[in-house]
Amino acid sequence: NAAGVAAAGGMLRALAARADPAAAVLASDLVAALSPPAASAASGASARIAAGAARALGVAMSPDGGGPGLTRACHGAERAIFRQRLFTQTLPAVLAPLEPASSAAAFSGAHRPAHLLALIHLACHAPIAAVLQSGDAILPLLPEAMSALSETASKSAASVSRPDSTSESAAFADRDALAATIMLTAAFLADPRGRDALARHAEKHAGAIVDALCRLGSAGEGGGGRSSATMSMEVRETALEALVAATSLPFSAVYPQRHAAVAAATAALDDPKRRVRRAAAKCRGVWQALDAKMN
Repeated sequence: NAAGVAAAGGMLRALAARADPAAAVLASDLVAALSPPAASAASGASARIAAGAARALGVAMSPDGGGPGLTRACHGAERAIFRQRLFTQTLPAVLAPLEPASSAAAFSGAHRPAHLLALIHLACHAPIAAVLQSGDAILPLLPEAMSALSETASKSAASVSRPDSTSESAAFADRDALAATIMLTAAFLADPRGRDALARHAEKHAGAIVDALCRLGSAGEGGGGRSSATMSMEVRETALEALVAATSLPFSAVYPQRHAAVAAATAALDDPKRRVRRAAAKCRGVWQALDAKMN
């Protein structure tokens, strides 16, 4: 439950902030909880435990994690760059089951949502320089994370409208994490320090990145987009802004996506929120200009 997540995350934050060796032990336990035993992986309780462990890692990294008593402003002990240290020490274990060559690949299908959620919760509060430095491992997973989190948000909304239905994926529904995923994607697109990773992965992953952003940017109320779920205004606006930044990718990687991007921006022009419509107008203009280069 929420109290257990806050308690585990707050304890990990306190230990990590003091550079206590027990922090590594607790972090390992939380990472282990992301992948329950095969016998219990199919149960809803295991899904809730895995999702709670992922969120506890986010609480530990968050500036407000564990309550005000653990902050430096309230005289809590806090070592320098502890978030960067916790991020770099925990990230490899979180990513291991997500790697194609992993020995756990045969079992990773049921565990991927939890590990993707943990990755986002870790990265969104880590120093951006540390995240960009790990771009080769993180960037290829961002399109999958966006798609998975938007899908769980859609299924969670459906289960709310049908109280008699049960959905294990609802445990991983996290709109804050979805917004954070888009912000991370935008950081890779806009920050010069992320361009090396982008250049190495653009040809392979640019299509998936643009496609995921298109679905989220046009997922407004009655907007006629390709997503069946309605995302928050912040998610829609940020996705459209990230689509604008995506035009900085190599021309050969983004040019095939121009029609999908223009269609998504056009659908978002009917969004009920003015901020989203403004972002959609700018997005459509930028992508139409890209298309005009070849005409």
